[in-house]
Amino acid sequence: MAKKARVYDGTAWQELASAQTDLTAYSTTAQMNTAIAAVPKGLTLINTTSFSAVASQNIANVFSATYDSYSIVFTFSGSTSAKAAFRVSSSGSPITTSTYAFKTILSGTNSDSVLQTRSPSTTYIEIGDITSAATSGYVGGSMTVSNPFTANRTGIAGVCNSATTGDVFLSVFGGVNTNNTSYDGFALTCSTGTITGSVSVYGYSK
Repeated sequence: MAKKARVYDGTAWQELASAQTDLTAYSTTAQMNTAIAAVPKGLTLINTTSFSAVASQNIANVFSATYDSYSIVFTFSGSTSAKAAFRVSSSGSPITTSTYAFKTILSGTNSDSVLQTRSPSTTYIEIGDITSAATSGYVGGSMTVSNPFTANRTGIAGVCNSATTGDVFLSVFGGVNTNNTSYDGFALTCSTGTITGSVSVYGYSK
């Protein structure tokens, strides 16, 4: 049996024969492109930033009312072994008050043990271990940030992998900033030394 022809009306696909007999609204390429553009596209790239030898990299003006949730993809190396951390920021200023809570689970290839860390009140959310660039180390991962621009708690969850020439580590992390405040950006930072790399921010279509 042949499938029925359908046409997109800007909201849903309609059967051509019964529900959409008048095609005058779709008579031009521009009108069809407008209808197709209305279809949700998943992730939209908002910003990509590269940085070199910085103790902290702030990414400003990437959260807005356009999206409720965001995907952040990052990769960088460190000048020395350290902890990598995440903070929300407002107008270019990272929030460093003790309003964060997080938990991380870390595992390495040279050990069967799994280290769990929990912090109920701290000034950052730990996202993984930085390994020294001198030993061909890097950090790479992604996280989802929920409700950063609304006046609610901001949630963060993700995964991070890091490596040296002799080991590979996997970190699973989750956390929250407990302030019911709107934030327009975030910062990636390290506990010691500097970081070099890049970060991209994507918005989830509503």
